[in-house]
Amino acid sequence: MKTLRGWMVAVGLAVCAVAWPVAASAQQDESVIASASAVMDDAKAAYNAEQYDRAAGLYIRAAQLDLGGKQLSGSPYRNLARCMFWLDKYDQSVFWYQVYVRTYPDAKDREQVTSELDAANARRSSPERRVGPEAVYDKSVLQLIEALETRLKKHEPATTASGGGTSRLYVLAIERGYALPDLAVFARDLRGDLLSELEARFARLPRGPLPALGESSEALEVSRQRLELLRTLGPGTKEALKVAAYQLLLNGFAAFEGDQFAQAAEAFADASAALPSLDYLPWVLALARLRAGDAEAALKGLEASRAAAPEELGPWYDVLTAEALRARKDLRGAAAVYMTLLMPEQRRVKTLDPPTDDKVKTLDEAGKTEEAEAPRTIKTLGGSVGDKTIKKIEEPVSP
Repeated sequence: MKTLRGWMVAVGLAVCAVAWPVAASAQQDESVIASASAVMDDAKAAYNAEQYDRAAGLYIRAAQLDLGGKQLSGSPYRNLARCMFWLDKYDQSVFWYQVYVRTYPDAKDREQVTSELDAANARRSSPERRVGPEAVYDKSVLQLIEALETRLKKHEPATTASGGGTSRLYVLAIERGYALPDLAVFARDLRGDLLSELEARFARLPRGPLPALGESSEALEVSRQRLELLRTLGPGTKEALKVAAYQLLLNGFAAFEGDQFAQAAEAFADASAALPSLDYLPWVLALARLRAGDAEAALKGLEASRAAAPEELGPWYDVLTAEALRARKDLRGAAAVYMTLLMPEQRRVKTLDPPTDDKVKTLDEAGKTEEAEAPRTIKTLGGSVGDKTIKKIEEPVSP
């Protein structure tokens, strides 16, 4: 199997690819909320069965899926407070009631919830003592959240090849049961950092027609992780569309590596429409089409995109154009293109059609074509010994 790296080496650039399933669409938000609602249903069933510990865990999970409980109108926090009440954990009950009241001051059931809050507070050993996050989370979790917030403010790397980065702290916070409303803020900021890193990885390498994404398999794996985490964070519609477009690129590279060139071309074509700012995509698409055996489509694509391509990609277009001409058995046309690479001081001939037998065309300094005239003559100077007169002699020159 010839990899994409192998094909790139043939034209002077290396790259590799990774396989990954088709990306989630802009409906990701709806699926996340559906999952949160399903968890809420399970939590309600556990609560009614007086399985308060299990119900509490499910309400925490619902608040994490629906970041901050926004779509669920804060009900995970209210019901979590009730679970803590029946578990005789009154400090925690008061804490979650306060989270609900402060986050959703206009809730329709505010009066009822306030009454429940007062009842829970009355059962505390020290009702006058303030209740904070330390009543729910141990010191290690609070330190983790502080580190997470600091990294997000400084926009430190969201992901690293070793599996660390800000995203790792976020995942640890979820695993440790953190579910306060500021989780939504953390997720929003983390999404921004992940997208910025993805955009940098998909940016074109200097003087080449491929993105930095292809520098190593390790880097590809990190980008795959970014896409996966972005989907779990519940991106908005615009973000989800961009994530799906980036996923198409990964799918295209994976298909190319598996010699599935037609599928790669289809993925690259869709990605080109979704990400017009990536100026290397027309070239990659033409390469995939050429490897799929469609030299004509590759040539048409190269011709259509050549004018808008950056100047530094010109030689890459020439090489791929020559290869496409060779694929359709146009060796003279391919040779003409290669000549433009060997003699860069001459301008490129506008037509790639081979010259006909009855007309011989040559390049002048302006890059235009003219019919050769034969025979030509040149003037030389000569004279005889002792002859003071220098005569001009015209000698025919063979064509």
